[in-house]
Amino acid sequence: MNVLMISDVYFPRVNGVSTSIQTFRRELAALGHEVDLIAPAYPARYAEDSHTLRVASRFVPLDPEDRMMKVREVRALLPRLREGRYDLVHIQTPFVAHYVGIEIADALGVPRVETYHTFFEEYLFHYVPVLPRGVLRGLSRHFSRKQCNRMNALIVPSSPMRDKLAQYGVQERPRAACASWRRRQGLCRRVGCGRPGQATR
Repeated sequence: MNVLMISDVYFPRVNGVSTSIQTFRRELAALGHEVDLIAPAYPARYAEDSHTLRVASRFVPLDPEDRMMKVREVRALLPRLREGRYDLVHIQTPFVAHYVGIEIADALGVPRVETYHTFFEEYLFHYVPVLPRGVLRGLSRHFSRKQCNRMNALIVPSSPMRDKLAQYGVQERPRAACASWRRRQGLCRRVGCGRPGQATR
């Protein structure tokens, strides 16, 4: 299986999402899958590999550690991505990567999978402290529900987060609902992403 991941964050930016992506890539590679990643370029240097595609990015106000990928630069990769014969697009973050990841999946004609890493209901307050928590909570629930319901499959890190998303109104998808990352090896079977006549592992 060929997987294309896309994320708004990756090393050298150190956080839980970067670590999770690294873990996914290592374990999928150990199972014999090919995994490429689209991620923002950072000012700091980082030891790269041939399966990481860095995209020009810009400074994020109020968040100097992170970078925002330039949408035009990601879209410019599409001719190259068409040659990758990807079986699915795995979106890792809900910002630029989410929206352009959907565009790429649709252009390639493959399923969209997303990992919901962060409990944004509590997270947003740290970045927008001027708004009441109740308003931020409502906004995070609305956008989480809208984004998750556009996926063919959703991966969550825990059962409590799965249950919380269900409370938001996130619907179960036709072939896969929310699945713990501990069972991610069966993702291909649940999404049904194999090419016609191709066995999935």
